[in-house]
Amino acid sequence: MRIVHFSTTPLAGAPHAISDAINKWTTHESRWIHGGGVYSPPTRTYPIDISLPGRPKECRHLIANCDVLHVHNYNLPRELRKVSENKPTIVQYHSVPRKKSKVYPASPQYVIAQPLHFFVYDDCEALPNIVPIWDAAYRPTWKQSPPIHEKLRVAFAPSHRRLGAFISKGVNQTDPILRRLAKDTIEYDLIENVSLEECLKRKARAHVVIDEVVTGNFHRSSLESLAQGSVVIAQIGEKARDFFDAWLGPNVQHPWVSATPETLRATILSLVESPETVQSLRIASRRFMEDHWDDRELIKLYISAYERVLSE
Repeated sequence: MRIVHFSTTPLAGAPHAISDAINKWTTHESRWIHGGGVYSPPTRTYPIDISLPGRPKECRHLIANCDVLHVHNYNLPRELRKVSENKPTIVQYHSVPRKKSKVYPASPQYVIAQPLHFFVYDDCEALPNIVPIWDAAYRPTWKQSPPIHEKLRVAFAPSHRRLGAFISKGVNQTDPILRRLAKDTIEYDLIENVSLEECLKRKARAHVVIDEVVTGNFHRSSLESLAQGSVVIAQIGEKARDFFDAWLGPNVQHPWVSATPETLRATILSLVESPETVQSLRIASRRFMEDHWDDRELIKLYISAYERVLSE
């Protein structure tokens, strides 16, 4: 089976990771066409397979000869639509607020498996974020973290300061709290405007990574840092707990440490005072990903979705 993915922007690396896992862990073939959209500033880069602006003829050829087309977030550009006519297609949504495809309303509709998305797109089946937990960049590198009796190193990688709390990961509320703690209590690494490669390297050196504590959601950043064996702090509210029950089952214990803007300072101080807790949480983070978010197993859910659309 030949699968082609399309997304206008890198979507934090999600389509690339899905396509890469298909090639790595299955007998099928996959390519990802990047529509050319970039993040601001342009230093925020992600791995790219093939870019539409530079290689349009090759992109059209890939779609014409694929068995399944996987469209991430809404639609194909007009220049690719004719060659994709009557092609078995699934659509997957990665963004909120809710917006659905007008080009593929009859195609199977999926959503990325994150708490808010899970409920905003409640009429779509969820498929997981694929994180390559066995790649070197996503494995724990304990020796890169400072000794726990020294200052706790905390990393925070917001997306964009000018966007709303959900997309920015609440940077305007969270960053001031961490800066105050950094004056005498923690070592703080604010990771902004860098490539995914650089972001992963810097997060790997942290004991604790803040995902976001404002909206009650977690993001791909959480999964990356759990795989690296960091303590991950996010706001795990009612929707997130319901998501875990539905996605993982009611008896699975997740490793996230929950906090809100009002409790973040106290949560971090409690970790500063308990190095043993930090270490046990780090071990639990990696174990959770190996037990419940192994890309070798999760990619099978995508293959099943492709097989279903082919059989319709």
